[in-house]
Amino acid sequence: MITYKGSLPVSAINVGLAAAVDSLAIEVTQLQIDLAGFVPAVAAKLEVSADFPPDFTAYATAVGLHLNAAELAAQLDPTGIVSASVDASTDLGLELGLVEAKLVAALALSAPLEAGLAVGALSGWSYSGTARGFGTALEADTADGWGKTATSSEVSAVLIACEDPASWSAFGEGFNTGSDSDGLTYLGELGGWQWATGVWALIVRIRAFIARLRAIKASIEAQLQITLGLNLPSVTALLDVGLSLDVGVMLDNMVNVQADLDIALGAIQAKIDALIDLSASLALQLSAGGLSVWIYSGAASELGAEFSSEISSGVPNGNGSAATVYGLVVASTPANMVTFSSLLAA
Repeated sequence: MITYKGSLPVSAINVGLAAAVDSLAIEVTQLQIDLAGFVPAVAAKLEVSADFPPDFTAYATAVGLHLNAAELAAQLDPTGIVSASVDASTDLGLELGLVEAKLVAALALSAPLEAGLAVGALSGWSYSGTARGFGTALEADTADGWGKTATSSEVSAVLIACEDPASWSAFGEGFNTGSDSDGLTYLGELGGWQWATGVWALIVRIRAFIARLRAIKASIEAQLQITLGLNLPSVTALLDVGLSLDVGVMLDNMVNVQADLDIALGAIQAKIDALIDLSASLALQLSAGGLSVWIYSGAASELGAEFSSEISSGVPNGNGSAATVYGLVVASTPANMVTFSSLLAA
């Protein structure tokens, strides 16, 4: 049985790409907002600790004058750096929670798309020629089955025809529409990633984004351990070694946290910017319209015959049977097509 679904925009057909673009744009925009508020807060906390102590020479002089432990403790005030460390750890902990949430969201976004891309044995044909010729050519090519698909096999299929070259070109930027050669061309049995080329390209970007989120998560976890473990030595220890222990080296830990955080956030901001630009470009492609779509379910041998009857007079509301159309057919087992429906409307 074949059913006409109407004249649809690219976004209603290349559904995986449309959903991914919308979801990704929302996630990266929100992440950008979250990070913008987080950076100054952590930077302020880290500056407090980096400024302590202000003058090492004064402390060395104080020790040389044999100040008592109570006086030296008052000058060093180690509780200040410990407090700053705890505050910084709290802020880093909040950032860790934010990144973990975004990591979960990114993984949730990619999971159904990854499943569709992993589907195999999706047969397809591309077409360029008259509307009537599309149906008769497909009928001839499928009457005895095709490839590894026997005549009596139960199949599901999506059939698309378009009279507008610009819309077809826009669809082709995100989905494999085959060659520009005239007539019907059997493209073979391909994997989902070979058909949904736009989603595949986007998944590569999302994977890089997820990898960067994981790296930042690991970095923040390490920085949390640094800040939680940072402390000044006791005053007695300082007196015992005559300040040969360099307190500045210990404080460098906090400075390094700031530097590491700046680098990490700068890298993720660059990926956010690239993904926002990509989303805008893909949204423009998806806005093109005028693609006529049919859904088929039944025996492989009847696919072409039923479609030929549907398109014998041309696409609905089109320019007749002699009008030039561009077409695509994707067919496979019903189970495969259900999984692939996360990427292609079926």
